[in-house]
Amino acid sequence: MESSQICGLASDFDYFMNDPTTRRLPSEGIDFLMSKIDSSYSYTVVSAFMKAFQPYPLGTRVTLSGGLKGTVRAINEGNSCRPVIQLEDRDTRIDLMKHMAFQIEKVIPHAQD
Repeated sequence: MESSQICGLASDFDYFMNDPTTRRLPSEGIDFLMSKIDSSYSYTVVSAFMKAFQPYPLGTRVTLSGGLKGTVRAINEGNSCRPVIQLEDRDTRIDLMKHMAFQIEKVIPHAQD
């Protein structure tokens, strides 16, 4: 039973994130999976996926609300969707767990470097 849930969760997550009609952030994928707890997947399976999945790996370039751009420099273990961001051209880091007004609005693809 658990193995079928793991396969189903991976398939649903992949389909949700790669829908060609909508561009989504990794954090939206996490929210999607959280909404499926108890209706489609057990808490144990979703929790294990969330521990293994890294939505914003170190070095990911992002745009924050307000147009600020930066790079992920640290992962918050309590919530990997709210990492610590080093702002571009500044010696400033924003911990998104402490500064809830800031949101990641976009992941900047490597091709735009």
